[in-house]
Amino acid sequence: MKLKRILSLITAVSLFALLSIPTRVLALDSQISAKIPATVYMNAEMPKGTEFEVKLSALDKETPLPGVTTLKADASGKTQEKLTFGDITYSKPGVYYYSLVETKGNVKDVTYDSTQYTVMVSVENQFDENGGWLGLKTAVSGWKGTLNDKVAPSAKPSEFAFNNNYKAPQKVITKVTHYTKTGDSTPIMFWLSMLLIAGLIYVILFIVGGKRRVE
Repeated sequence: MKLKRILSLITAVSLFALLSIPTRVLALDSQISAKIPATVYMNAEMPKGTEFEVKLSALDKETPLPGVTTLKADASGKTQEKLTFGDITYSKPGVYYYSLVETKGNVKDVTYDSTQYTVMVSVENQFDENGGWLGLKTAVSGWKGTLNDKVAPSAKPSEFAFNNNYKAPQKVITKVTHYTKTGDSTPIMFWLSMLLIAGLIYVILFIVGGKRRVE
C-alpha cells in the first residue's frame, strides 16, 4: 500500500515538474520572422528601363537570410519605390546584423547612392506579467555605416533610403548667323566694269598723248 502511495506521489511530482519547466526553454523550438524594408528614390526624369539593385548580406555565418537577397526597383516615371525583403526566420533570441547597400549601376548621367547601412534585428523572449512565456518578438533598426559605426538611437534613420539622381546632359547649341538682305539692288559688277574701262581709256590716252609730244 505504501509502495502505491509512493509511486503515485512520484508520478504527481513528475507531472508537476514537467508542467512547471520554465517556458523560456521552449524558445529554442519556436520561430518568428522579420522583414527588412528599403526605399529607392529617383528623379521622375530618370531614363526608362533604369534599374536600381539593393542587396542584403549577413555579417555572420549564423545570421539567417531571406530566400531572395537582391531586390530591384525600376524607373518608369515614378520618384520612389518601396522594397521589402522576404521573411527571415529566427529560432532563438539574439542580435543579428546585416549589410544593406545599393549596387552601383552603369547608366550614363545617373548618380547612384553609395550609402551603406548596418541593419540590426533583435530577437527577444517576451513574457506576460506573471512571467509566462508568450513567444519571441523582433525589432528591426539600423544606422548608416559599418558594424563598428554604431550611433545613438536618436541618430538612427527612420528608413533605409537610397537616393539616386539623374542629370540630363546639356545640349550644345550652334549659333548660325544669317545675313539679312537690305534691299540694295545696286549692280556692283556693272560699276566695277565701268571703273576698269575708264582706267583703260585713261592709260590709252596717256600713252597716245606721250607719243604726240615726242613727235
